[in-house]
Amino acid sequence: MQPKAGHHTRGIKLFSIIGIRINLDFTWFIAFALFAWSLGLGYYPPSVPGLSQTSYLIMGAISSLSIFICVLLHELAHSAVANRLGLNIKEITLFIFGGVAHLEEEPKRQ
Repeated sequence: MQPKAGHHTRGIKLFSIIGIRINLDFTWFIAFALFAWSLGLGYYPPSVPGLSQTSYLIMGAISSLSIFICVLLHELAHSAVANRLGLNIKEITLFIFGGVAHLEEEPKRQ
């Protein structure tokens, strides 16, 4: 399905799940790198001493990816409920501040 006129999705189209397309905005890479770096070089070394810097960075990257998997699951839950209620959500975009579900149109008031 094509986005509405005036709606432009930046970034990378990853996959679809439960009929909802998942996109990754380019700003996501900034957040991913900041989380991975902060955890890998700031949090893990004093918390789990004795590992190599590479190990800490890998742990940070896995943790950062896990954070965004949780954000994606959170947005998918919102979208699944919204779709059951008749709101047409066909797309989620992960970006620097988290995730956003795109409504096809504004809900009609009853």
